[in-house]
Amino acid sequence: MSFSREAVMIKTLEVDDLLEPRPLVAQALLVLEHLFFNKDSSRQDGGESWLKINYLHDESPQDVRGELMALIDSPMRWAFANQMVTFWRLIEDGHKIIIFCKDRSPVSQMLFMMTQGGSRFTADFVNGNLDEPDFLFLTVTAGVLAKSSVRFCDVRCPDMFLRRLFETHESFDYAFCDWDLGEEEIRGLTQLTQNSRISFIYPQLDPEASGN
Repeated sequence: MSFSREAVMIKTLEVDDLLEPRPLVAQALLVLEHLFFNKDSSRQDGGESWLKINYLHDESPQDVRGELMALIDSPMRWAFANQMVTFWRLIEDGHKIIIFCKDRSPVSQMLFMMTQGGSRFTADFVNGNLDEPDFLFLTVTAGVLAKSSVRFCDVRCPDMFLRRLFETHESFDYAFCDWDLGEEEIRGLTQLTQNSRISFIYPQLDPEASGN
C-alpha cells in the first residue's frame, strides 16, 4: 500500500451530528500519511502544513499523535484494548454501534480502532514507523470500518453526552465510551435507557493498576 502526497480535502460533518465512518477513515489515513512521511522530521510537533486548511484543530496529525501517545502511556491502555476486542466481535456480528468520544477526538479514536488496539498499537506506530504488513493490516481494517454502520458522536463539549444519548439510544444496540464513566453519568444513562435495548461498554481502571 502506498500513500499519495497530494493534499485531499475532506469535508467534516458538524460536531453536533453523528459522524459516519467513511469520512473519519479518510481523515485517519491522511493523518497516518503525514506521520509516515514525517517520521524522521523534527517538525512532528508543529509547523505549517496543508492539514490546517480543512481540519479542526484537534484533528491535526500533531494533536492526534499526542492523544494516541497519551493513551499508550495510560494505565487504562489495556482496558481500551479489551474494549476493542469486544467491538470487533460485535462488528462481525452486525450489531448497530455508536462510539461516544470524550477523551479523544473521533479521528484519534478511528485510528486506534484501525489497529484493533492490539500489538500494532505501539509508539512506533504512532510515530509513523510502519512496514508493509502494517499497511496491509490497516487497509483491511479501514475497509471494514468504512463500510460499517457504526456511528461516532463527539461529546467533548460539557453536558453533551447525556443530551446526545437521549436523542440516539433507541437506534443502537451497543454504545462504546472512550472514558471511565463517572457516577453521575452512570445514573443519568441508567435513567435514560431503562426501557431501551442499548448496552454500554466502557473502560474501567483496574484498582491494582492505579496503585502501581
